[in-house]
Parts: sequence; structure tokens; C-alpha cells
Amino acid sequence: MLNWYILQKPIPTMHGATSSEWDSPQLLRLCTGHCRFNSHLHRLGLHPTSNCEQCQVPETVAHFLFVCTTYHSERIKLKRTMESLNIDFILLSVLSDDQAAMHVEEFLRISGRQI
Repeated sequence: MLNWYILQKPIPTMHGATSSEWDSPQLLRLCTGHCRFNSHLHRLGLHPTSNCEQCQVPETVAHFLFVCTTYHSERIKLKRTMESLNIDFILLSVLSDDQAAMHVEEFLRISGRQI
């Protein structure tokens, strides 16, 4: 479960400015966990298990961003970018830092994953 603090902060936009109007649907989905990951689909009765088909562990936002072997090369680029921006490579920072937003969206784009 995500920390409630994330939901209290406005979501960053692609332009680096924050918006309380949730300009980024992808980041909103990641922050709330309401995305097309098996853990959420399973809760809704739309998938037989909550597990990642590659790793066989619950497919959550944290699993997708930090662990899943399917997106290893894309994750390396994201992690290096976060380190160069002095942003901790942890869920709270990656989803709530204004500077991180466009890089997380880029990770989503190059991963090809629909959320």
C-alpha cells in the first residue's frame, strides 16, 4: 500500500510544474495503484492471479518500477537519471518529486507497458 502522503501532494506534470488537477493520468494511476497490473486486476476479479507473469510474485507498482526483470534495462536508465538528479530511488520519491515525473513517464513510454 502506498503512503498516504503521496496522495496529498499534487502530481507533477510533464512540464515540471505541479497541478492539483492530476494532469498526468499515468502518474495518478501509479500513485493510487489503480492500473493494469495483475495485483489490481485480480482484486477486481479480472485476472486469475495477482502475480507478475515473468517473476511469479505480486505485480504491484513497486514491483514494476523497481524489481521486474522484464524492464531491467529501462530501469537502469531511470535509476541513473534519478541518481543524477539526487532523487532517492524509492517509491515515495519517484512518484512525488516534481523533477522525477517526466522521467517516470519516459520509463513508462519506453517500457511499452500500458497502465
